[in-house]
Amino acid sequence: MIRAAIVDDEPLVIEHIKYALHTFDTIEVVAAYSNALKALNELAKLQLDVLFLDIKMPEIDGLAFATALLERQIDTEIIFVTAFECYAVKAFEVAALDYILKPVNKNRLQKSISRLNKAQKHSIRSSNCHIQCFRQLTVVDSSSNDLEFISSKSKELFAFLLFNKAKVSKESIINTIWPDADSAKALANLNTCVYRIRKTLNSTGLRIIYSKGFYSLELTGMQMDIDTFNEIVNTVNEGKQLSFSTGQQLLNVFQNGLMTHESYSWLLSIQAQYAENMYHSMLKIAQDLYSSQQYSQTIQLLNSYLRVENHHEDIWQLLINSYRAIGDRIQERKAKQQLKMLLKEL
Repeated sequence: MIRAAIVDDEPLVIEHIKYALHTFDTIEVVAAYSNALKALNELAKLQLDVLFLDIKMPEIDGLAFATALLERQIDTEIIFVTAFECYAVKAFEVAALDYILKPVNKNRLQKSISRLNKAQKHSIRSSNCHIQCFRQLTVVDSSSNDLEFISSKSKELFAFLLFNKAKVSKESIINTIWPDADSAKALANLNTCVYRIRKTLNSTGLRIIYSKGFYSLELTGMQMDIDTFNEIVNTVNEGKQLSFSTGQQLLNVFQNGLMTHESYSWLLSIQAQYAENMYHSMLKIAQDLYSSQQYSQTIQLLNSYLRVENHHEDIWQLLINSYRAIGDRIQERKAKQQLKMLLKEL
């Protein structure tokens, strides 16, 4: 059963919408308000699926009401019901599901209910997920399905919050994600993206938290490949587990780099830092293998790493020394030639 509420300052309109909704077996009207401020304070308790909302109201207009719902993390679909056509664009900027003109008729309401049913059908229901950040940012649910972000900006905002684990101010987000938009448009974009991300992540265990002008991601218990990578790097930095298998594990996690399919300007320094950590860890492991005269494993590990990052001179030099140690002059010369070409390019 779909739980619905109605907010409209005209009691007669409320009764009309109630009557129309009662003809749908899947809809239960659990509350109706002619006072918008009272509704705003009580809706969080109702666990609604959909809200039928007027726009022109004396206490607070419907657009501001919808924005307040987003900021308070009250996760419900919104269908605007109004006598004015002129607010349609702004309504969809605050992520409205639909926009109905008064007077409401059953056929038009049927279209809204169908759209609502479709939205609920495609809502992801999952008890667990993990996040992959290397190669391509992907959120995977417990059934191994990749979740799809509704828009590129929603995906970027999710990534920005993911890598800024502390709270991030609304202003910082807007200046980073929408630097060229005017403040009103940027704020509308932010609210829409937050709403869309919440829908994408519905019931995965991930939540966007908003409090006093700051946003953050709730990641408690979430599995992430960047956490695995950082744990291995920390172990290597401590001089522990400097083994061939540890190097392979790093290569398997790192793949070809952090979010290499994305080109966000704010991400560049983060990508560089992860690449630097990978380089130092691989070099340390390879040097330890070389010192232990495990030359074949040193060669195998370095060649695998060079397929990912090939511009570090000391990596090439260690590979050359390893080929020399096993007496493979042909591969030693090839590596020297490749290093010489690399140095010319730098």
